[in-house]
Amino acid sequence: MINKAQSAFNRLLDYCRSRDWEGCDPFDGLNSRVFQSLPLVKRSRLFRLGFLQLNKRSLINLRPLLLVKKGKNPKGIGLFLTATLRLYQETREQEYLQWCDFFLSWLKQNRSSGYSGYGWGYNFDWQSRAFYLPRGTPTVVNTSFIGRAFIEAYRILKREECLMIARSACDFILKDLNRWEDEESLCFSYSPLDRYFVHNATALASSLLAVTYGVTAEKELAQAAKKSVHFVVGHQRTDGSWAYGEDAVAQKTGVDSFHTGFILESLKL
Repeated sequence: MINKAQSAFNRLLDYCRSRDWEGCDPFDGLNSRVFQSLPLVKRSRLFRLGFLQLNKRSLINLRPLLLVKKGKNPKGIGLFLTATLRLYQETREQEYLQWCDFFLSWLKQNRSSGYSGYGWGYNFDWQSRAFYLPRGTPTVVNTSFIGRAFIEAYRILKREECLMIARSACDFILKDLNRWEDEESLCFSYSPLDRYFVHNATALASSLLAVTYGVTAEKELAQAAKKSVHFVVGHQRTDGSWAYGEDAVAQKTGVDSFHTGFILESLKL
């Protein structure tokens, strides 16, 4: 018998499948063909930031007017993979296994190339207050979520290749990201192109290193996971919250439940 949760997921699966797994993202404004046609404007940090926020915050959907196409987001595909893996584990229905295979194949083919290990970025250029990331630049957030999905695939499907890819994603974290480190603590940058150290990104990196260590028992992974968790936990405030980060730019972001949720979920793993 199909329960309500599975029935709801099946409807969502059908909806997304009918749209070829493509959709919008709050930060996809720089994919606008209008914006991309303005070379002088698109090189300006302030114009990139303003255009992205206009697309994100407008009370009406400007994407059709600005010619922002829907796309496949690697992080979204990774979350679909995690969900279908768990449904396959519970039901053993072949349809879910087929979708697992599809998502695994897509993620393998759409990694970011040129790095020490598997990594994944976004399907759009992205400008934050602190830095700019071109489309496809791998980030610790996407890579951690997707790497954990591959660990889940290894556990459920017993495929060695899935473990290899998750372990390779750990190499991206350990070798390609910038870091701040002392004897007890370790903090990772958001991407290889910045030196922006924030707590939720480091917590997500810790979670992938830790769950991979749970399978491979490599001391290198355990030590890095322990030191990065020590950094995050050491910056928790007395009221239980975390600032987004510790530098002047990150402090302007303040405290929010969204990024705190990432931290708590990562620590739970």
